[in-house]
Amino acid sequence: MLESYVILDIKTLASNIRKESAEIFCKDHNTDLEGYITLNQIVSLIKEKSLGQNNDGDYLINDKIYDDLFKSVATILYEVSLSRLAASDLIESAWDNDKNKMIFWPKDKNLDSADKSDIIK
Repeated sequence: MLESYVILDIKTLASNIRKESAEIFCKDHNTDLEGYITLNQIVSLIKEKSLGQNNDGDYLINDKIYDDLFKSVATILYEVSLSRLAASDLIESAWDNDKNKMIFWPKDKNLDSADKSDIIK
């Protein structure tokens, strides 16, 4: 059985997870991460994925849950970044029904719309 840990300051943990997750993509990021995922969203994830609460109302997690939280936040940061690039018309995107997820590719200004339909089939 994995050892569990008591979260004494859930907002600080949420902030640290977000910062560490962002550092996967860029060590010296100066981006306002609140615009990508809020601390309240991460706090909600922590509460949702926790083992529950102790008698003092503090949430409990273990290493597996921490790793899962870290990966979840990193995935959200990545997905929001890709969505912003697509919304800024810097990359192309489409829904892939076979894979049941969004796909992205570099924008090629030399392709006309007929060529693009071949890419997303």
